[in-house]
Amino acid sequence: MRIFVSLISFIAFEGAGISQTLGDAYWDRIVDRADSVVISRFGTDFFMNHIFTPEYPLDYIVVGEYSYMWQERDTITRPPTSCYFEYDIGLDSMHVGRMNISFSIKPNGELIEDEDLKGFVDYGPSVLFHADLHGFMELAKENGVKCKRKEAFRDLRWVPLDTAARIHPNGIGRYELVMARIRGKGQEKRSNGTYYFRFVDVAVLDPFTGEVLRKETLREARGRSLGTACGMSSL
Repeated sequence: MRIFVSLISFIAFEGAGISQTLGDAYWDRIVDRADSVVISRFGTDFFMNHIFTPEYPLDYIVVGEYSYMWQERDTITRPPTSCYFEYDIGLDSMHVGRMNISFSIKPNGELIEDEDLKGFVDYGPSVLFHADLHGFMELAKENGVKCKRKEAFRDLRWVPLDTAARIHPNGIGRYELVMARIRGKGQEKRSNGTYYFRFVDVAVLDPFTGEVLRKETLREARGRSLGTACGMSSL
């Protein structure tokens, strides 16, 4: 991703301050063109039901050598070189993978093939999830992971086909839906405190085909006696 240079203090109005900004209609057209990129990959129905605007998007605009946060667009007086967008994808609005889709476009809507491009799949011009949350819970159960609805959805993430590559052709990869069941809790005393954790059984599914990619048992650290938060690690 291009290094962002904040221009909050940059003087957007050139010369004597009389240059005219591009206006809301101009930026709305660019957003429509970005949406069209996503629709061309997933289809209109999928876009309407499963693509969401991130709560805290990192969208930005490039004008020459400068980058502006999207929120600063009303200060820009020159046509942009490119615009960067992010989208969430989810089973529904409550079960979402954050900012999996990202890309940059030129003002005319042309997609830029660079390291920002990710989050797409190669299942044709119109795709569907294999099931809804309940259906995926049943699929996980059939494969030994008996999920409870409240804790079932753990993650929905895009994974590149080549994890070592910097640029992914056409932004193509695959998605992994992580369905989980909390199996038990434990603790471990060490010299610097008591660590608390829980065992989590996980079924990792392809949300578009229903294929079971793998099953795992994770040891999810919950903290230690001093209250330090920890992450998730594999047994």
